[in-house]
Amino acid sequence: MNGPAASVSTQHGQALSLCVEAAGLCTPLGPTLVRTLAALRARLRNMQPTQFRDEAGEPLKASYFTKLQTWGSARLAALIEVAWHDLVAQAPAKALGNGPLLIVVGPEGDRPGTDRVWYQRLPQHLANIGRQSDSQRPFEIRVLHQGRAGLADALDIAQRHLDSQARQAHVLIASVDSLINAPTLAHYQRQRRLISSVERDGFVPGEAAAVLLIGRSQAGRAGLHVRSCARTQEPAHRLQLDLPNQGRALAQAMREAARFGLQDLAQCQFHLSACSGESWYFNEAALAITRALERPVPQFKHHLISDGLGETGAAAGPLMLAYLHGVMSRTDHWGREALVHLSQDDGQCAALMTHWKPTAAKSQ
Repeated sequence: MNGPAASVSTQHGQALSLCVEAAGLCTPLGPTLVRTLAALRARLRNMQPTQFRDEAGEPLKASYFTKLQTWGSARLAALIEVAWHDLVAQAPAKALGNGPLLIVVGPEGDRPGTDRVWYQRLPQHLANIGRQSDSQRPFEIRVLHQGRAGLADALDIAQRHLDSQARQAHVLIASVDSLINAPTLAHYQRQRRLISSVERDGFVPGEAAAVLLIGRSQAGRAGLHVRSCARTQEPAHRLQLDLPNQGRALAQAMREAARFGLQDLAQCQFHLSACSGESWYFNEAALAITRALERPVPQFKHHLISDGLGETGAAAGPLMLAYLHGVMSRTDHWGREALVHLSQDDGQCAALMTHWKPTAAKSQ
């Protein structure tokens, strides 16, 4: 018995014409996109014991950037600053010179351990960092407290901004999150959701920051292009107990993203998700893929960023696009068409259709 079917709410789906032109990262595996990608490809991990204990008195493990010795809000500030400098080292100076709109994806405001006061000050902190670049005027900054599924809204805002501002060639999308603080760890430990010596069905808490330079898709422009996105609301979400996990909302987001992207899901060579260890989310993804695929395919490989980074919370969305921006540029890439999908505890789901367009030399 599958139980009663719940009504799924589609919040929006749309075609996009966006291109990731550059990306900066700070993760537990390194202070740059290049070092993080190299470590992930080598299947390295940086899971370290913490001062927090599980029910058996054993140290909880976490995935964190060990070169930073600050904690709390100062740690978030340091993570985003490292990622910013990585982006500046790659992006053309003129791309940042006109003070582009900067959209920040942050954690849900009601998540325990979230410092809402610090996120309210984040625009000023980012403006101070921006002054260290070649920006000639201050950024316009928006902060979205929507969790990792907020990536879809960030892309929507980016598209509408570029459509309405003909002179503005770029938008920045950033994210920063850390689950390594006492209130957050205590919350998930009470729910028995952290991997420990007594719990195997859980996740490793992590942290990361990412900054993306987003431009308009244009004919002949090489890079990672985002063709569409969709966002849905799942009633049978992780936090409720009455309805079974059926993956209906995530499947609908996938189908809507494919429809607005003008292609079948079955044309994608692989999919990338933010699943981070809990069987609930892997089951949801498997059910959603089964529902959404238009026809059987020989294989549809599921790639993860969490294998080496742990649960990165709200940072996961931009982090995944930065990952694809780096991985798909290689000649030994997994394919040129990819589905990206995210879901979170409150039932918010998002799906994107992406395409890698090679340079003329590599396409020959």
